[in-house]
Amino acid sequence: MDQKIQLDYQYLLECLKEVLEEIGQQDLIPYLPKYPSLSPIVNGKNLPQKTPELISLCFQLLNMVEENAAAQYRRKQETGDGFTKLSGLWGQSLTKAKEYGLSHDDILPILKEIECEPVLTAHPTEAKRASVLEIHRDLYLLLVKKENTIWTDLERETIRQEIKVQLERLWRTGEILLQKPDITSERKNIEHYLKNVFPNVLHELDQRFFQAWKHSGGSHEDLSDPKSLPIIRFGNWIGGDRDGHPFVTSEITKETLTLFCQYAREIHKNKCVELTQFLSLSDRIQSPPKEFLDRLESWHIEHQEISLDVKKRNPNEPWRQYCSLLAEKIKKKNISIEEYLGHLIFLRESLNSIGARKIANHCVFPLERLALSIGFHLAKTDIRQNSHYHSIAIEQILKASGTYEWNYREWTEEKKIRFILSELQSQRPFLLPEVDPGKEASNILNTYRSLRSCISELGISGIGSFIVSMTQNISDLLLVYLFLKEANLLEFHEEKGFFSPFQVVPLFETIEDLERSPEILDAYLKQDIVKNSFANQSLQIMLGYSDSNKDGGIFASQWNLYATETKLTEIANQHKVKLKFFHGRGGSISRGGGKTHKFLDALPHGTLNGKIRVTVQGESISQQYANKITAIYNLELFLATTTKVTIRHKWNEKKKHPAYPILESLSHKTKKTYTNLLHTEGFLTFFSQATPIDVIENSKIGSRPSRRTGQRTFQDLRAIPWVFSWSQSRFHLPNWFGVGSALYELSQNNKEDFHIIKEEIREWHFLNYVIKNIETGIYSSSPNIYTLYADLVEDSKTRKQILSLINEEYKKTMDVLSQLRGKEIQYVRPSLMETLSLREPGLTILHEKQIDWLRNWRNNQTEEMLQDLLVTVNAIASGLRTTG
Repeated sequence: MDQKIQLDYQYLLECLKEVLEEIGQQDLIPYLPKYPSLSPIVNGKNLPQKTPELISLCFQLLNMVEENAAAQYRRKQETGDGFTKLSGLWGQSLTKAKEYGLSHDDILPILKEIECEPVLTAHPTEAKRASVLEIHRDLYLLLVKKENTIWTDLERETIRQEIKVQLERLWRTGEILLQKPDITSERKNIEHYLKNVFPNVLHELDQRFFQAWKHSGGSHEDLSDPKSLPIIRFGNWIGGDRDGHPFVTSEITKETLTLFCQYAREIHKNKCVELTQFLSLSDRIQSPPKEFLDRLESWHIEHQEISLDVKKRNPNEPWRQYCSLLAEKIKKKNISIEEYLGHLIFLRESLNSIGARKIANHCVFPLERLALSIGFHLAKTDIRQNSHYHSIAIEQILKASGTYEWNYREWTEEKKIRFILSELQSQRPFLLPEVDPGKEASNILNTYRSLRSCISELGISGIGSFIVSMTQNISDLLLVYLFLKEANLLEFHEEKGFFSPFQVVPLFETIEDLERSPEILDAYLKQDIVKNSFANQSLQIMLGYSDSNKDGGIFASQWNLYATETKLTEIANQHKVKLKFFHGRGGSISRGGGKTHKFLDALPHGTLNGKIRVTVQGESISQQYANKITAIYNLELFLATTTKVTIRHKWNEKKKHPAYPILESLSHKTKKTYTNLLHTEGFLTFFSQATPIDVIENSKIGSRPSRRTGQRTFQDLRAIPWVFSWSQSRFHLPNWFGVGSALYELSQNNKEDFHIIKEEIREWHFLNYVIKNIETGIYSSSPNIYTLYADLVEDSKTRKQILSLINEEYKKTMDVLSQLRGKEIQYVRPSLMETLSLREPGLTILHEKQIDWLRNWRNNQTEEMLQDLLVTVNAIASGLRTTG
């Protein structure tokens, strides 16, 4: 694979060199990389002005080449070694299931329980413009096209010229966002994946499953029902996530739901039109069933305005006529998704009845699967808001309604619960519709009332869950039911009382909230309105990876999430309820990022029962789904590994890990070391001066503000810019700080426990996953670079004190990780070290440039200087392949 990367990268660099010559920018050519290292430039400060843009573009090309090389390597490995050798995919997952002792008959009922839902969010971690991402897609397709061996020399030269055109476009297109994107532009980016990528890869995704099933000895007849296969569905936060986002209005939410429904119907209508072109079967050769002809005739009567034209266009071709009229029904919104699925099943059965089973499976079965996946709503849009915002809103409602005791936030938890439950017994609203209670209350009620309007027009399927950020008490959840009642969104049953058609979902984020969550869930599940609202469904629980890491460091965060999932599942089992965990993963390692199959393998035993939601944020969306082959690979990883882990949790006994109590103790110690650093005098000053946080807060990479309320405090700073700024300056503190001290103390004072940890890394998926993530974090950091950033700190005492603490912990962490592995990192993680060393020369130049410009900008802030700095931010993010 390394040789292919080298050849393809050098090819693109040669093309780029020609482009620079042709457009008169020869002065930059000496600074082009010479694979596998950059030109030996001693000082990055005195380079041509456009050098950061050049290095950034080269990193983008390298990332593209690596992605393509990985895809080609997987193909080669699959061809040479077979389905079962690719980690995390269907071949290996089905093989594992058989190793667990399951037959195909055992596996079948589990398959239909598998439901994976990637939830696309606009969290501001995508630093590239949509225009740049579009050129990336075009360039990647040309790179893949070049692979084909059929081309003549003339055709190869044509492809080369097309590549050069795209490279010039990329060079001439401004990389940074000069204005913050609005929600509409963020939504357009998501729409690309929901409209153009996912619907066109689902069939191939199913085909890969069919092939693996057959290869493992299964029968295709076992899978004749579209509902019998594992399924991917999609979620969305853009236009619904209003936590700290003042620009997500009720109008935006309604517009999003309306557009998504429109796009979904267009997709299905177009698929029916394609089917019309395909099903050219003549009734002169085969006779359709009478039931089919009867339905077709009734449709002709129903759609008289186009009936004659359809018959004239497709005489003696009843199946084509059927599909034309079905497309018309979708266009006119005459059918629900359930009716549409019924019509597709009827069509498939009519083809089966004349012996055209192969045709039916090829062209109708995929449409049924697509309908099950995206419905007529495309993706479910969640409604998210912060618990504190809700508390302000209820106070405004109480005050506006004339209630004497309106100071809700000062009430005890017991009083809040009594009040809410009492009000949920009454059918009267608090307010008259024309009353304006205040900003926060009006925003919530207007949103909920607009949802009521959407339901009457579009149905309920496009509305996801109501998620409460920073859930700290049961009252935070019950309060949402009160808002739903006020907006007439609850339903009423004479015997059971009110119940909700939507789930109200807690989001546990900080470590303290994670520790408190089992108690909250237990109390929540005892409430009648809750039990009535999710009857026969899995109850959704969302876990936040970002704030728990920002709050206590990576080890404490990962351990508390792991322990919390186990405890929550035990509580749910006591209530005879199944949980569907919603993992709020970010793109970076410290925010829960990393390889999907490794993450799923590391979930606590018994916590995965087939249904799972996972956020896909920022640059992770384009990295995972921008290109068809990569999209299929990542979706298959998600589905296949979820299936394998579900089977393992269901059929295998839970292993006892002797390291479990040791990790509990380590998590407290790592958190203490991490939080001690945060509370060291001068730390926030160090952070604000030794990282480009001030530049990042001036960047335009997301429509949402980087701080929740605008205050310049640690608590108010969002986790994304926190992680982004530490990675830009190569500290990567959230990824590793605190781990070294705890493990070093263990190695010195309790060698037996340290040995247990060392052995368990090989035996325990979770521990191996955590240690690998920490390794990735600390080996991505660079003392040489971060010391240069530390020199920006004006107070020498603060600088020396904080830097000394960081360096000491860095050394301990490096030493103790080597002890755990028993060998140097280059022998444990060779691909990681190769990736980092390949990028380091270019990154060093960029860091030096950024530091120099950062110092100047802080002394004399001009817009031009800021734009230059933002270019370096983008370039470094491209080199590291991560932002926040």
